[in-house]
Amino acid sequence: MKKYKKLHIAFCLRTTKGIFFDELRGTISPQIMKRKIATLTIPVPYKRAGNVISQQPVTFDVYEEDNRYEIAPLLDGNELAIANLPVSLHFEMQNDKPVSLRGKKDGNLHVIQDIASKLQEQGLLA
Repeated sequence: MKKYKKLHIAFCLRTTKGIFFDELRGTISPQIMKRKIATLTIPVPYKRAGNVISQQPVTFDVYEEDNRYEIAPLLDGNELAIANLPVSLHFEMQNDKPVSLRGKKDGNLHVIQDIASKLQEQGLLA
C-alpha cells in the first residue's frame, strides 16, 4: 500500500481592505489580517558581475498588522538573491524609529529605514 504525504493548503482572499488567510478549513478568518498600506519603490544595491554594485529601483508592497509592518519585495527568486533580499522584512516603530524584528544587525536595515522614511512622508505610519 502506498503512503501519501498530507497536502497542506492555505486559502487567501485579497480585498481592498487587506488579506485574509485561513489554512485547511477553507473559511475566511478576519482575525488573521494584514492590511496593505502602500506600494513603494526605492533604490536597492544589486551585486552584478565583477563585484560591481549598482543601485536599482525595487518595488515593495507594505502591510500593517497590529502596529508591525511587513515589507515584501516584488521580485522573483533570482532577483531576490541578486539584491540580497529575503521574501519579506518585518519591523515596528519604537520612539519614531524603525526597528527590525530580526535584530540590530539586520543586513537589510537600510531598506527598512528607506521604506519607513517614505511611509512617514506620506503619513502612513501609526
